[in-house]
Formats: sequence, C-alpha cells, structure tokens
Amino acid sequence: MRTHFKGIDSLRALAAITVVIGHVELLKSRNGIADFETILPDGHLGVILFFVISGFLITYLLMEENKAFGNINVKQFYMRRILRIWPLYYLTLLLSWSFFPGEFTTTGSILTLTIFPNVAQAIGEGWPTSPQVWSIGVEEQFYLIWPILLIYIRRKWIPVLLLIFVLIYDLTPHAINYIEHNIGGNKTTYIQIQKFIFDSKFSAIALGAMMGFLVSSKHKILDFFQSKRFGYLSILFPLILWGINAKWAYFTDEIYMILFALLVLSVATNPFIKLPKEPKITIFLGKISYGIYMFHWMVILLALQMITPETFKTVLHFNIVLYSFILATTITIAWISHITVERFFINKKKHFRREKVQT
Repeated sequence: MRTHFKGIDSLRALAAITVVIGHVELLKSRNGIADFETILPDGHLGVILFFVISGFLITYLLMEENKAFGNINVKQFYMRRILRIWPLYYLTLLLSWSFFPGEFTTTGSILTLTIFPNVAQAIGEGWPTSPQVWSIGVEEQFYLIWPILLIYIRRKWIPVLLLIFVLIYDLTPHAINYIEHNIGGNKTTYIQIQKFIFDSKFSAIALGAMMGFLVSSKHKILDFFQSKRFGYLSILFPLILWGINAKWAYFTDEIYMILFALLVLSVATNPFIKLPKEPKITIFLGKISYGIYMFHWMVILLALQMITPETFKTVLHFNIVLYSFILATTITIAWISHITVERFFINKKKHFRREKVQT
C-alpha cells in the first residue's frame, strides 16, 4: 500500500528550488560576483525542511508497517534505502570527480565514499565539487539506527526519547562553545565537534519523526494541533518568516525546525485545511527533487564558467540568463535521471517491499 500525503511534493519542490537559489548566490559570492544572499530565502533552511519531511514520512511508514505486520523488517528497510539513495549518490560523486577540478583528500574521500560525508565536511575535507552530499550522510546515519530503536523501545517512550534527543543535541553546540571560551582545551577539536553537531541536523529528522509517530499513533495531542486556526497559522507563519529571511542571534535553525515540523503536520494531515489543488509543476518538481538536489551544484559550476557578468549590459540581464540556464538544466537532468537511473533501482525495491506499506 502506498501512502500519499497531500502537499508533501510541493514542500519538497519548495525546499529543492530554495537550496538551488541559495547555492547559486553562494557560488556567485565565492567567484567575486555580486550576490543577493542577504535578501533571498536561506537555502540552508531548505535542507532542514527536507530533513523534517524525511523523518515524518519514514517514521510514519515504519510505524504503519509495525501495525500491519507486528514487526519491522529492518533488512528490507535497509535495502530499500540503499536502492533509493546510493545509485544517485555515487553517480554524483563520480561525475563531479570526473569533470570538475577540486582538492580531494584521502581522509575526505574515504569518509564520503562510505556514509560519513558530513564528518568529512565537519573536519574541512568535504567533497569539493559536490559538497551538498553531506546531508545524505546525515540521513543514512540516522536511519541506520532509527528502525532498530523503534523495534526495541516501548511505544510510549518514543516521543520522550525524541524530545530528549532534540534538546540535548541542539544545546550541545552551545555547551561546547561555552567550554571553549571559559575552560579551554583544543580549540580545533572543539570547532570540528561543534561543526559536526551543528551542521548535521539530526534533530530536524528527529522532529519530523516525532510528527510521523504522533500521526501514526493517532496521539491525543494531535487534537491541539488539528484546528483550522492553528493549521493556517502553522503554514503561513514559517513561510512568511522564511520568505523575508528572518533570523535571530541564537537558535535560528532550531526555531525553523519546530516551525517546519508543524508546517508539515498541518499541510499533510490537518482535515480543516483546504489548500488549493497542488499545481502539476510542483508535484513534478517534488518527485524529482532528489535529482535536483544532487545535480544542481555541478550545473552551477558549469554555468558560472560559461555565463559571466562581463558579457551582459545589466546585472538583471545576467541573473535572468544565469538562473534560467541553471534551473532549466538542473530540472532536465533530474527528470532524465528520474526516468532512467532512479526508476530502474526504484523498481528493484519491489523485491524488498512488504505488501501493505512502502518506505
């Protein structure tokens, strides 16, 4: 049985396009080109939204599998994850290594070629020609242990465990910062540990997982969230804040994690929310969002080699051409990938799928 939640594809599309825009502006800045990073929605938050959606969907489906069959087949879950994630992941590494110059360290390469690209990123040895792959390591590490915990932890303790994890995880970087400034020690080690914890965002997946658990369990706390007024507020508020690039001195990411978790919950499950019918374009972009995410960095690198501001009379003209090329090329490549490489391996997942649920 395939489970489809309304609005999720559109949220994926929003996250993917925002990440692309954020990285265009980042690489423009690195190339000495005037950028608009401070006024556009933060692409980093698009990755956080991806994490929340992932935690929500996979946890819900694992819980449904447990209800339907009385257990979770961890081996089949791992195989489905491998078939969905690894082909495009390693294809991206191969293409970006083959066609774009970069300094690839031995340590960074070993970590990235396993499931630890986020660790490589934290120690300053990430994959230089497609550094966005760090987020794939975060998800793979989380899901390496998450289904096992769902099996062995009593259901009533799962949301408590997730809440404790989120609190400890999000407070730890601040604690490390305090220790570094007031107690002392190896500053380099502190920075690397802090960067790994802060950048990995396991807590965003955990918050999404909490929402998925609550929905699958039909937890009574949902009654508080499932109102018309709260639903529309939880949708509009984070999107407006994100749109105006609102940030705070502390806990910006953590605030958005919570807002995005409630956003996903309301969009996907609130019965009182009457959203417009999803446009076909956002459904399409949502379905190919993994390819958009994996290929866009290479496309941006190529675009900035081919399209330079010196050849245009105005900054506006340059940016229109640059963005048109990047978005059109990225979407085209992602679509081709989706109907060829991805579809081939997605079909292989059928051999590791139980009849009633899919993850």
